[in-house]
Parts: sequence; structure tokens; C-alpha cells
Amino acid sequence: MSQRSLAGFTIVEALVATAVFALAMTAIVGVFLAVLRVNERARQVRLVEQNARYITEFISREIRNGRIDYDAYGGAIPNPTNTLRLVDKDGNSASFQFSNGDVTYTRAGQTSQLDSQGINIGNFRFFIAPVVDPFGVSPGLIEQPMVTLVLEISSENSRDPATMIVQTTVSTRFYPR
Repeated sequence: MSQRSLAGFTIVEALVATAVFALAMTAIVGVFLAVLRVNERARQVRLVEQNARYITEFISREIRNGRIDYDAYGGAIPNPTNTLRLVDKDGNSASFQFSNGDVTYTRAGQTSQLDSQGINIGNFRFFIAPVVDPFGVSPGLIEQPMVTLVLEISSENSRDPATMIVQTTVSTRFYPR
């Protein structure tokens, strides 16, 4: 019996098989890591969208159901402002405040934070129109009060943060005339 008839692989065949396996595994791991990055990015975007939606809907509901507290500003309201003062339907004072990257809501002495962990609020402004009380200043001035909210929100992911700028305008339903 000759040596060629023995079953087995030569060293060259084993090296070629190992190289092909290594290339295939490198490609598979690369695709897997890319899918993980895309999944993490989608999670970051979803987190930002959910927080932006919650904050804007909460503030919009409070504006629609209350009225702007012009007296609390002590004159003309500066535009833009980082504080919105309201009077709710029961006559209680409420306010939204942007300070140190956090949005807080205060009502009846209770303060709560509207943004969640993992979120950065980069810019948060209220534009209030008209800047003076339209119901108390001039009987000829009839303009429905409205608030425009501009919000820049991003995730805290330092490698690839998801960022969103949201703007919405809401008018109050309060109209005493």
C-alpha cells in the first residue's frame, strides 16, 4: 500500500480550510456588529421620539386646558423665555421651567421632571403671543393667546447620539369675551 492511499488532509489543505473559515467568520461577525449598531441607533431614536412626544403633548394639554398667567410675568413677556406660567381650569398656578438641561413642571407646590434618564435637553424655549394680556389691556385688541414651543432633544449616547428638534404651536381655549 502506498502512502498516497491513506485518508487525511495535508497541511496545505488544512491551512486553506482554516483561512476560508476565518474569512467567513470575519464577514459574519462584521454583519452581526453592524446589525447591533443599527439596533442601538434605532433604540436611541425611539427614546428621543418618545420623550419629545411626551413633553410636547403634556405641555400642549396644559396650555389648551389653562390660560397664560400674564400677571405672573409682571408686564410684557420676554420672547423667547424658558419659563411658561399658566393658570389651570381650577384657578391654580402652574409653570414649566427649563433649567440646567431639565424640564420641570410645578403645580400646587409639587415639582416633577418631564424628561427621563438618558435624554439631554439642549434647547427649550417658549415664544408667547401676544406678549401682553389681550383681555385686560385694550378692548380693541382681540388676539387668541398662543405659545410656540421649540425643543432640541438628544440621547446621551456619546458615540452616536440621536438628535431631534421639535416645534409646535398651541393656542389656549380660554377666551372670556
